[in-house]
Amino acid sequence: MTSRTAKFTTAILGAVVLLGACSPSTQAEPQQTETAATTESTVTSSDPSGSESSVREGVLAHITATATNPGKPDMKVDSDYGLEFGVGIIDPEAYLIAVISDGGYQMGDLVTATFELRDEGDQILSSGHESKRFMTGNDLVFPMRMKLPDGIDAASAHVSIVIEAEDREIPSAGESADLEVGSTVLSTIDNKPVLAFNVENTSSLVATKARMDVVCYDEADRIIGGGEAVPPNLEPHAKLGMHAVLVTTGDPENCEIFPVVLQSQEPTKTTGNNEDEAEKPANSK
Repeated sequence: MTSRTAKFTTAILGAVVLLGACSPSTQAEPQQTETAATTESTVTSSDPSGSESSVREGVLAHITATATNPGKPDMKVDSDYGLEFGVGIIDPEAYLIAVISDGGYQMGDLVTATFELRDEGDQILSSGHESKRFMTGNDLVFPMRMKLPDGIDAASAHVSIVIEAEDREIPSAGESADLEVGSTVLSTIDNKPVLAFNVENTSSLVATKARMDVVCYDEADRIIGGGEAVPPNLEPHAKLGMHAVLVTTGDPENCEIFPVVLQSQEPTKTTGNNEDEAEKPANSK
């Protein structure tokens, strides 16, 4: 299956000042309108030696996206720069996914995503939020699984992303295991798409806590849902066959897997490589 690499252009925009019409005797007061993304603020401080340093603080960016007619073939998505968004629905389950590009943010910056499903009257049917820390060089995937009320369709889906400066060291900022995804097989079981795949730990560390986020796309390159899988401890150079049950709108054209290693450690004993291959799930249709 062909891997898809998303490319984003990130723009951090400042405030825009609009001037009202002016007459010879009267000048209108300037009106200030802030864009969705704001520039970072800095504070200058002095240490005992007399040198000055700048400290990043505050909101670096606020980006949003809206999907109309989620779960339908004519779903349309309007999103800000640096943000990709989509929804998969297999009634009553909904799977909302936001993918944020690395727009020059620093490792450890705090990212909070708030998701909502709304009805035709713009009333909230379901909502949820999650916070993560940015890892430099990687896209950040936010999946959110929801359930729709019986007999009610969602008219729109929304995500609001706030990225804040965070200078504190994160626990997983040190060296970590490296997981690579191999061959994939997409099939259907019990009317749900299932993605089987190989994952290999190519490092000399044990991956003690990891997550595999799956993002699926249609022929128009729109996100139409996805899923996740959690591997057990993966020893150095071990290979494992896994699968993820997906929630998508229609059949995916392709799916991309984002491995995330949350904790790693040095191996405590020598083990043989697990060369299991991911196979097509049994009873696939």
